[in-house]
Amino acid sequence: MEKLRNNCKNIRNLAIIDLLNSSGIRISELTNLKIEDINFENKSCVVFGKGKKMREVYFDGKTKLHLE
Repeated sequence: MEKLRNNCKNIRNLAIIDLLNSSGIRISELTNLKIEDINFENKSCVVFGKGKKMREVYFDGKTKLHLE
């Protein structure tokens, strides 16, 4: 994962890699994520997983910086 982070050319890709890594969400959950689903204060986001089940996942401070 560190090799992917080091090869990121822009902040968007870095934010994607960091979010996938720190939260453990699936790629399909990431593609359906909306900005209003992200709570920057709590460093969490609501994702809809398999079977359209909603769950809250958390990410780290580094990911928060890249997402903002």
